[in-house]
Amino acid sequence: MAKDKQPRTSQNPYKQAPKQPRTAGSTAEHGKMPSTAPNLMGDDSWHVRVRLHRADHGSRWSLLGMSPDERAALLTLIQRLEETTAREAFSPNQNCQMYPDMSRCPNTDVTRRLAEHYQGLDSLVRFRLDGTTRVYGARERNEFHFLWWDRDHEVWPSQLKHT
Repeated sequence: MAKDKQPRTSQNPYKQAPKQPRTAGSTAEHGKMPSTAPNLMGDDSWHVRVRLHRADHGSRWSLLGMSPDERAALLTLIQRLEETTAREAFSPNQNCQMYPDMSRCPNTDVTRRLAEHYQGLDSLVRFRLDGTTRVYGARERNEFHFLWWDRDHEVWPSQLKHT
């Protein structure tokens, strides 16, 4: 005849009570995050993800009018970005420029477009591909949300120097 096995309770008053398993809400209640939980905020050591769901198809800087050579250049940029970390890709250098205040943009079509279609998005990132070609988008943590393909450097034109 098999006996029902019951765990014995220790009579030692100094022994700790058995730990209770944590529930989903228990970590938030104690203000602790398990070490295995993902970092939802992201950090600069994560690889860049390029997102196209916000691409502006109604502007003159749309992807829809790209030539095959331009599409190849965009795919090369996306591949290069996704091989780098956010720290490397978004560091200020000759190919990446941050525009933290789009209200200062000299092109009023850009600020109007941002206000009408992107709830007044006020900061953009620009990647320079060659002499006049630029790619504009928004950065959210390690993600680059593509907005515009600017082949003629119209979105934020450079100020001419020594004129």
